[in-house]
Amino acid sequence: IGAERFFEIFVDTPVNVCRERRPDASFDGFEPPTAPDLSVSLDDPRMHHSIEAIIEVLAKRGQFDQR
Repeated sequence: IGAERFFEIFVDTPVNVCRERRPDASFDGFEPPTAPDLSVSLDDPRMHHSIEAIIEVLAKRGQFDQR
């Protein structure tokens, strides 16, 4: 897809919240990315802030431009 169309979003959610939501999943060995383009947290009750941040990054990178 090319570097100009790739960006990394780290969904920074505490492991205990992840385990509550997915008790059957293994989170052993998980390492957060070292330099994500954006970090958002889904344990914040105002999830719309994270959504707005993601949309803003997409817009800045021209993902909504008409081609």
